[in-house]
Amino acid sequence: MKTITASEFELRCLELIAWGNVTGKEIVVTKRGIPIVVLHKFRELPGKFDQPAGTN
Repeated sequence: MKTITASEFELRCLELIAWGNVTGKEIVVTKRGIPIVVLHKFRELPGKFDQPAGTN
């Protein structure tokens, strides 16, 4: 897990997204030392996105 500040994330957003995609590691973004968001690689759930919207 990697921890960065919100201002650093703002500057390096695309680079950090690519890094997380390649490594599979989470990125915790903090603001004034408080975690505000966690980014992690997307894992699709089987069957979750197979149906068109509104056809549950």
